[in-house]
Amino acid sequence: MERMKLKLGTPIEIAERILYARETLNRKDCESVEQDLTYANEIVNSMKEYVIKMEGESIFWRIRTLSMIDATKSRILEIVESTLQLSNLDIAASVLLKGESSTSSLPATSRVQNDIFGPALTDA
Repeated sequence: MERMKLKLGTPIEIAERILYARETLNRKDCESVEQDLTYANEIVNSMKEYVIKMEGESIFWRIRTLSMIDATKSRILEIVESTLQLSNLDIAASVLLKGESSTSSLPATSRVQNDIFGPALTDA
């Protein structure tokens, strides 16, 4: 009887030891995986924060760019309106009738350079 217990008990003890060793390894693996998951969640959260920050900056720069474009449009309209006044008819007549092609000497040209392009480049 004792011999039978010993013969049947040995494989059971070996199986219990293997099972215990495997449980220990599984626990360690689980802890490692949980730690990796924590790190991955931290990375995902920091990327979400970065995306929100970049979207905010993108919106800011879009608004700023549209504002600069609107300001430049306003300056262009102001110059066009002031250039097309009847008081400037003599300039238009000299260009059209005399065939003067040098537009760099016209006041409107210098105004465009000074009042439109200069401020637009400075704003940008």
